Amino acid sequence: MGGDPKGAFKCPRCGTTTWGHLEFCTECGQSLNMECPECLETWRYYYKEDRKFCPSCGTRLAGMRETG
Repeated sequence: MGGDPKGAFKCPRCGTTTWGHLEFCTECGQSLNMECPECLETWRYYYKEDRKFCPSCGTRLAGMRETG
């Protein structure tokens, strides 16, 4: 899996601070991963806000979807 596996970040749904090894938010159950529809690489959800394109293949992140 790409991205920082240890860093803290906020859940995109509820804003609860979570950390990298979790797959789902412990407060609301939101998936914390995104999958690129082009290359199928899985990235941490916070990359959606930080980057405009998939770090693996260059596809726009607007086309990425939640996994889980």
